[in-house]
Amino acid sequence: MHRDIEDAIRGGIYGLAVADALGAPVEFWTAAQIKQKYGRLTEMVGGGWLNVRPGEFTDDTQMMLCVAGGLIENPPDPVEAVGRRFMDWYDNKPKDIGSATRAALVAHDAGVAWDKCGGEQAEGNGCLMRTLPISFVYQESMPVWETSKKVAAMTHKATAALEACAFYNWLVAFNLLTGHRKYQNYGHQEIGLSLYPGVEPMEPTGRCLNTLHNALWAFLTTDTFEDAVVAVVNLGGDADTAGAVCGGLAGTYYGYGGIPKRWLDVLEKKDELEEAATGLLVTRNCVEQM
Repeated sequence: MHRDIEDAIRGGIYGLAVADALGAPVEFWTAAQIKQKYGRLTEMVGGGWLNVRPGEFTDDTQMMLCVAGGLIENPPDPVEAVGRRFMDWYDNKPKDIGSATRAALVAHDAGVAWDKCGGEQAEGNGCLMRTLPISFVYQESMPVWETSKKVAAMTHKATAALEACAFYNWLVAFNLLTGHRKYQNYGHQEIGLSLYPGVEPMEPTGRCLNTLHNALWAFLTTDTFEDAVVAVVNLGGDADTAGAVCGGLAGTYYGYGGIPKRWLDVLEKKDELEEAATGLLVTRNCVEQM
């Protein structure tokens, strides 16, 4: 099918933020706790351990916007531009920041170069949650893979983390964004990822491969943006991040128009999301002409 690239990019950016905000109030809850409290969480309720407002997104979207800004500033080599935005964000004392990400930013603040900051064993969600904008800038496989790994390695250097980010961005860039069908069989031998019809979700662990598995499970086994992100958020665990990863997939695939209006209406900081989506589209067109 033919894709409206602008609609797909907006869908991905807004979809990530919406799903992040939906899952934030139940981050670290179990599926049973969510069921007991809400039956099935389908609305922007606010609250949770971060005491978020309904429609308030978390560090997942905040760091995604840092990556988007760095890519827009310097698409051929965005690491330093992304890094400056990470440090500005860190200096503003966000509500939440993952331990591996914090360690890397503290190291850089002490003078360590970005390519030396990432934890060699770090394989948590902190890199996967922010990686989506890379999918929208490059139209060849090598820059997608290489840039994904460089930006991930700023904070997370475990092979599983690097490969998960690269695979996620490849999937968005060369299947979902370009209008290919929603494949029902994904596999990546190096990171041990294999999804096929009938696969079940995993117990959430907060590690990027586990989260990617569950996000893809929700995306592949549903038919709308809403159903996909509701399915993964209600698994609990790192619900905002699983939601964000799934929201990036589903938002790109279904487009901005596929995101429920009732969620968009309460979503905060839409001006920042719009600026990112517009800037990424312009940058994509510029990179294509280089």
